[in-house]
Parts: sequence; structure tokens; C-alpha cells
Amino acid sequence: MLHIINGESTAGTLRQSCIEGEKISFRDALICGPTPSEVSRNEWHRIRALHLSDYYQAHLQRFPSLQNGLGRIENKSLELINHGLHRLVDLFPKFGESEHIYGLGDSQFLISLKRLAQASAPLVSVNRNGGNGKLNSDGVQEIDFEITDTGRAVLKREADFVSLNGVDHWLGGVHLAGRENLWRWDTVSERLVLA
Repeated sequence: MLHIINGESTAGTLRQSCIEGEKISFRDALICGPTPSEVSRNEWHRIRALHLSDYYQAHLQRFPSLQNGLGRIENKSLELINHGLHRLVDLFPKFGESEHIYGLGDSQFLISLKRLAQASAPLVSVNRNGGNGKLNSDGVQEIDFEITDTGRAVLKREADFVSLNGVDHWLGGVHLAGRENLWRWDTVSERLVLA
């Protein structure tokens, strides 16, 4: 079995070619996860569906939650900082261990932390420890974070990050902007709601 990204476009070309065999296009992310070749077609679909459901669920959990306005990535980051992991070089590997489904690199992780630190009501403060004075990947060894009182309130669900700061970023093709009428993740019903 040959797996090709952008299968719909490629399948049409293959159907017109002299290449033998069945041409089936898939519109899922075949670039990751199991694609076993020695199973029936139905079993292959079942395996792919299980894998993809985990990843789609994790993606939806990146949306700001109804409970405190943070997505799963920011919530976990804040929890780790609150539990004593302050240095980015310690924080990032621990995050990767617990949230490996996201596959974030250190720069992507740092972008999430920057949003928390540079908000009008910051949830974390940054100590650069003699670094270059900027919150970027240069001097990453020197960066550490402290949770603020606002960060603790958000973590306890006593305050809402979106209500305090608003948002303005893209998430999977969705532009989240403002403080209300946003797609948010409801951790209770486990679905996106407009709130």
C-alpha cells in the first residue's frame, strides 16, 4: 500500500496512469501515526480512526477553555511552573513528556509562554538571568518563569484569561480574536462551544 499526502489530487492522476491497483484517497494526516500494511481495509480504517480521534481531540483542547480561558498547552505549562519548574530548559522537556501528543518544538512552546507573559494581565513573569533582554530563543538557557497572582487565579478557575486579556491568534484555521463570541473548549461536555 502506498500512502501519499494530498491523496485526492494524486489519486486522480494515478487513476489516469497505467499503475495497477486500487486508488483510494484519504484526507487525514497520514504523515503521523500507524499505517499498517498487513491488515484488512476495515481494520486499517479502524486503526487510523482511533489514532486520528486522539489527535483531533488534542487539537480541540488547544482552544481556550470555558473554565479559565486557557487551552490545554497553556494550562499544562502553568501547572508545571506552579509546581516548581521555572527554568525553560527544565520546563520544556517535562511538558514534552506529559503532552507528547502535540509534538511541540522549543520555539513553539516558547510562543505559548510568551502569550502568557506578554498579556495585559500576565499569568507568568519572566526572568532572563542576564540573557539578551528579549523573550526569544537566544539565551534560552537563562530564561525562567514565575507564576503571577493572576496566573494562580486562572489556574484555580477564579479568573478567565480571555476575559482579562482577550486573544488574537490563529488556531487550526480559526482566527480567535477578542474577548467574547469565540470558539471555546468545554471540558465538561468535551466539545467546542461559541461563548
